[in-house]
Amino acid sequence: MTYFTSKPLSMTNQMVSRNLFATIKQIIVTTADQEFLEERMQEWEEISAPLCAFFEISTPEAVLLALYLEGSFRDRGVDIDRVLQHFGKDICSLTLINSTLQQLGKRQLLQTKRADIFRRRSKQEYKKEYQITPKVTKAVLEGSRECLQKKVTTTLLDLLEEAGDLFEMHDDEEISSESMLEDLSELLQNNQNIPEIKWLQSHKDLTTQYIAILFMMLLELLDGEEDVQIDKIVRNVCDDMHDRITLRRKITDPKNPLLVQKLIQYSDEEFLSRNLLRVTEETSQKLLSGQHATDTAAFRPVLCKLIQPETVLEETLYYNQAEEKQICLLQEALKEDAYKKIREGLLAEGLRAGFTLLLFGGPGTGKTASVKQLARLTGRNILMVEISKIQSKWVGESEKNLSRVFDEYRRCRKAYSLDPILLFNEADAILGKRTSVKSSVDKSYNAIQNILLQELEDFEGIFMATTNLADQLDAAFDRRFLYKVSFSQPELHVRKKILEQAFPGCQPGVLENLVNQYPLTGGQIMNVKKKLTIELLLQPMLNKEEVLHQLVKDELTLSAPPSKPIIGFLKPE
Repeated sequence: MTYFTSKPLSMTNQMVSRNLFATIKQIIVTTADQEFLEERMQEWEEISAPLCAFFEISTPEAVLLALYLEGSFRDRGVDIDRVLQHFGKDICSLTLINSTLQQLGKRQLLQTKRADIFRRRSKQEYKKEYQITPKVTKAVLEGSRECLQKKVTTTLLDLLEEAGDLFEMHDDEEISSESMLEDLSELLQNNQNIPEIKWLQSHKDLTTQYIAILFMMLLELLDGEEDVQIDKIVRNVCDDMHDRITLRRKITDPKNPLLVQKLIQYSDEEFLSRNLLRVTEETSQKLLSGQHATDTAAFRPVLCKLIQPETVLEETLYYNQAEEKQICLLQEALKEDAYKKIREGLLAEGLRAGFTLLLFGGPGTGKTASVKQLARLTGRNILMVEISKIQSKWVGESEKNLSRVFDEYRRCRKAYSLDPILLFNEADAILGKRTSVKSSVDKSYNAIQNILLQELEDFEGIFMATTNLADQLDAAFDRRFLYKVSFSQPELHVRKKILEQAFPGCQPGVLENLVNQYPLTGGQIMNVKKKLTIELLLQPMLNKEEVLHQLVKDELTLSAPPSKPIIGFLKPE
């Protein structure tokens, strides 16, 4: 096994580390074949002093720790038999060995190793195996006690990250379920001041094991998995097969406090053989959205990305005349006073009050940038859908994910005073024409479109979609969009304004040539500006205008569609 550190060590740390390794070696040599008894400790006090001082432990603890450290660095397991063999095979040493190992475990310098799930329970307590914790290994390698300090946790997300590390170590068979739950219990004890933990601990009969189950489900939810298999939960919490069977019965028991107090629920109540659980919406809101005792409005998305208006950088956008007229109309309509008035007027006429917009046109023409500026100017959050998170290789999962996106948007509307914008960016993948069903993929694609069509039919709020391929749009979507804004290549005078803004120091004649020669989009001009900035930072003496021309040519070459190869045979002349 190879060990490495992330940064070079100072000379002081190197000296400390070297001294610790020398101490470990000396302890191993000196104590070999000697009984591990109280009367021996005075003899070993001097040689173990550096380890005692570094870890603030007693002589017996330092001697045993040295044995486990040596085994860890040599990638060699150390069990009770090996410890006894080292200390002269004297079974009388076992009493002090066991009590010392327990002390090292309490200090979190050793942790119990995960056992085989089929191991007999009668042996498990008798031969509990220990191993060095990762932070101890790192501390010795880096010669620094800072590695032993616990991470500072101030929020529930910090705590979930710490719990996630424990679950991962258990999953990698580095620690036992017993150690995992002991460490989690200590984490909870040390973080009772976190409001979400106070709310959680206000519920009755929640053992550390139940909280571990809930935390695992919350971590799955943050990864986009709403439904979790009971078998997966049981496997991640218990090592022993007997314990797994017992825990499964406890989880499915109707009196389970997680179910009784509506912290979790079955994913589908209609099936009698239920094996899927999910966190309830209330629990998700309380724990993941910062809504605890005071019910402060806040929102944390799972499948989407939340973009707040104050985080959007101000940007001057230039449009062709037809586009500018529509964008100005939308900006006025989305101001809150006008938006409320329009909604009331539409509802009074028996019409749908949802705003649905399609922004279509070539890449780099400003579709996404326009949505962000509209949000900034009207003070609205954007809930941006990442299509890759929706699509899944599992049959039926993509459809569920799309439904969850709209559920998430409805929660977002409740959390904020102004209706947010639900943005499907680069939505070509789900707005295209429906196909005849020839495979399960075609069936899933059509099902996704049907869900989207139904959601748009009943939509309340503001929906925007951007696409480069409007000509491939399914006809059924056409009437679902109230506004359709076409983004064309910028006209000459618009292109000139964009270039003047991007390159204010250039000669007018140079910009005039660029305007007339190259049909650049706004996105391409911004790419050229970035590359020019980099070039000049690296080589300040370059001729700016010559480099600019070359970069523009390169950008157009890179952006040009590849020529299609001829397939088949050419007909002879």
